[in-house]
Amino acid sequence: MHILILQWNLYRGFQLSLNELLVLANMESYNAVLIEKGLEQKERMIELRKLARNQMLSLEKLGQKNITLLEDKK
Repeated sequence: MHILILQWNLYRGFQLSLNELLVLANMESYNAVLIEKGLEQKERMIELRKLARNQMLSLEKLGQKNITLLEDKK
């Protein structure tokens, strides 16, 4: 479901962050893999949601770490 929301936002012209665009691209690729494996839509949505959540959390942590490193260099 998350992938559909992001695609709708893109269609309507909302600006997405670089992190959101990266996760969206990864979700689209992973969805193709899950389809090839024969997973039903419900199962795919569960897996894609997990992927998106984990990636966004990781990217946010990485971003916070980089901000701290930049502040330490002042």
